[in-house]
Amino acid sequence: MSRQETYIRKVDWMLVLTYLALVLMGWFSIYAATYQEGQSFTISLYQNYGRQMMWIGICLMIAFFILILDSKFFTNFALPIYVFMMLLLLIVLLFGQEVKGAKAWLVIGSIKLQPAEFAKFATALALAKYMSSRTFKFRDLQDKIKMGLLLGLPILLILLQNDTGSMLAYTAFFLMFYREGMSGWILVVGVSAAVLFILALLVSVEVIVGLTLIVIAIVIANYISDYKRYINKWYIYFNWLIIFSVVAAVAVENLLEYNFTSISNFYLYVLMGQISLSGIVIALLRNRFKWIWKRYLLPLTLSITAIAYVSAVDFAFKNILQPHQRGRIEVLLGMKDDPNGVGFHGIQSRMTIGSGGGFGKGWLQGTRTAGGYVPEQSTDFIFCTIGEEFGFLGSILIIGLFVFFLLRIVHIAERQRSSFSRIYGYGVASIFFIHLVINIGMTIGLVPVIGIPLPFFSYGGSSLLAFTVLLFIFIKLDSERLFLIR
Repeated sequence: MSRQETYIRKVDWMLVLTYLALVLMGWFSIYAATYQEGQSFTISLYQNYGRQMMWIGICLMIAFFILILDSKFFTNFALPIYVFMMLLLLIVLLFGQEVKGAKAWLVIGSIKLQPAEFAKFATALALAKYMSSRTFKFRDLQDKIKMGLLLGLPILLILLQNDTGSMLAYTAFFLMFYREGMSGWILVVGVSAAVLFILALLVSVEVIVGLTLIVIAIVIANYISDYKRYINKWYIYFNWLIIFSVVAAVAVENLLEYNFTSISNFYLYVLMGQISLSGIVIALLRNRFKWIWKRYLLPLTLSITAIAYVSAVDFAFKNILQPHQRGRIEVLLGMKDDPNGVGFHGIQSRMTIGSGGGFGKGWLQGTRTAGGYVPEQSTDFIFCTIGEEFGFLGSILIIGLFVFFLLRIVHIAERQRSSFSRIYGYGVASIFFIHLVINIGMTIGLVPVIGIPLPFFSYGGSSLLAFTVLLFIFIKLDSERLFLIR
């Protein structure tokens, strides 16, 4: 038996069949999303379902081509592929066509391509290539900087295109980093940043700053109190008096006006002075830098960083985000009710999914789908069609198939003998995971409405082709796992 025949036999056909099942169900969903009562079944390239069928055929040919390539092509040319995709992102930024506020499309004749989709597998290849090198060490600062640049470049270029949805998908690579040795504290920081982001929008920045300073002051006052025999008791009383005064000022002014006046600001300045002075006292009492850093400087640094972050979020929300982006976040967080404006998509999406009930109305029987109540129903909101026509049970089965798909990728990644293949596999799983969570979360109202497709279901040649290439490169690498040790 030839080596090529061995590769074909080693292809994970279970993963391939799952891919085919998802693509097929995606096509039926797109057909349903564009179906009108009495419409005869004809394949027309003027309809989304017709063009999607054409793209499915192209994807199957590309998938077959990838499977007959030598996997060394992807390891040897990982960085050149990455550079080429970054050049495409730069070209689209300069000469691309703007669609719905995002300058993210290259138009070639009648074909529109979105390079941000293809840059995902290029970034995954580049990161896998760099992180699998023998000299790479996750704890090395220089390696972290280079890894951050590889990930940061596409994020920056896509952000400049005003394509926020595609940019967010690249945060998935942090899950891959975690598997490869990134500290869990970074994920904790990420979650904390998300919580602070929400608090910065729901509560005034002044209140957050005031509460943070109060917490710092209370911690320091407790430390000062431990050294009563060294410090005059009146200084300790002064510490607690300042804290109680600031608490009272914050409470009274928020109950009356929900904003700060010059009086409370004066108290905050006094509190900051008290914190600084107490820090000096602690430093004099305990002349050990490590203790001072751990007990005083580190909490103070974290608190100041949190205050700066909250202030930056408030500034960016008011001055950088587009009005429609601010509106979507405000509607999601309940800051305003706008059923006929930016909240329209989310409300109609949830109503359409809810109308399917437990078992759905049946394929092509979705009245709200046929009525076009949800804009972009064949693309970003394709899950609404699934929810209405197949109900809760059908939606759970689709999600379950996606979960099986993800777990299969992780299982295959773990059995790799090559670190390059393993790292790339986790990159693949992470990208599919973030798309699944954000897209479905968007349709059921758990995350803001952003343009991010549901893999294999949302209409679009760029996304379907990019997801296919992303997946089949990994399938090819896995088929040669017995011959490759990198």
